[in-house]
Amino acid sequence: MAISAIWSRTLLIACTLLGLVLASVCSALMSNASGAIFASATLITNDIIKVYVKKEMTDRDIINTSRIVILGLGGLAIIFSVWIQNILVALDMAYAILSGAIFVPLIIGLYWKRVTSKAAFYSIIASSLVIFISFIIFGITSTLPIIYGLITGLVVIIAFTLIIPENNIEVSKKDTTIYK
Repeated sequence: MAISAIWSRTLLIACTLLGLVLASVCSALMSNASGAIFASATLITNDIIKVYVKKEMTDRDIINTSRIVILGLGGLAIIFSVWIQNILVALDMAYAILSGAIFVPLIIGLYWKRVTSKAAFYSIIASSLVIFISFIIFGITSTLPIIYGLITGLVVIIAFTLIIPENNIEVSKKDTTIYK
């Protein structure tokens, strides 16, 4: 009788500790996800929508737009999590998108002074699309999307820089912001 009591207490302690560890892991994942979604929504709202879509936005418009973008990104995160179902594969995909879409514009932007912001923007968009399509075609564990993303980014950034020069830029002497 004493052995079964000791065994049940040990099992209860082990299950309790397992539950605490699982709750801690879920808490850390949710914290990282919320930070990534909020940061992405802020970047999309302030750097894309406010600059290219709706230039005259009030503070209230920015907040409302950010909320809509957060809902959209949260929905996309749910769709991707149902599709992927493995946190390690999801991290691998995130690094593939990061390296395949951001690496070329970053390096070329640092070393080639003629590169334009439009060329870098379209390079990132085109590379991301090619990476997503490659994930669908070759599977989410393939390394080919990174290679195709790098090649696409290189071709697009060079082509857009040489074909579409950026002009009509004035730099203010008061501050270093750029007005178009």
